[in-house]
Amino acid sequence: MNNHIIFCKTENLLKRGMDDKNYDEKIIKSAIDEISEHKRASTVENKLQKLVQEIPKDYIQRGIISCDITKAIKNFTVSGKLYPEMRDIPKIKVKLLEHPDINIPFGLTAKTGTRYDFNIHMMATYKDDLLPIGKYSFQYEAESRTDEDYLINNEQFFL
Repeated sequence: MNNHIIFCKTENLLKRGMDDKNYDEKIIKSAIDEISEHKRASTVENKLQKLVQEIPKDYIQRGIISCDITKAIKNFTVSGKLYPEMRDIPKIKVKLLEHPDINIPFGLTAKTGTRYDFNIHMMATYKDDLLPIGKYSFQYEAESRTDEDYLINNEQFFL
């Protein structure tokens, strides 16, 4: 038996259905509009305030990245650029420096899969909790050092 599963977003599936003559175009358009409106209402504007690099090298970069969260939300992601581009895909460390009063448990991670950017993810631990509105600032460190770099540049780490 040869079964296939196709994954697509609901609105894309509905748009494809508009091509089929057996469906009422007005009903499909109404459903697409409703989905689009729900997306707009649930999207939080995450304004990147600034990205300040303290050490911009191709094997280690440190800096501070800040953003404003304009609506209480379960989780958010802040993205930053690494310049100059790192020698290799770096390991990222992150520390929360500034934030509104947070009275719930939360998680904080930083990840990258490239030599030129990274993402910081902050999320409420429990399903019904929300992170509060306000300014969030993070200190980050991206490192892609070799043993030779450690010997030549004996620098201290902040994290």
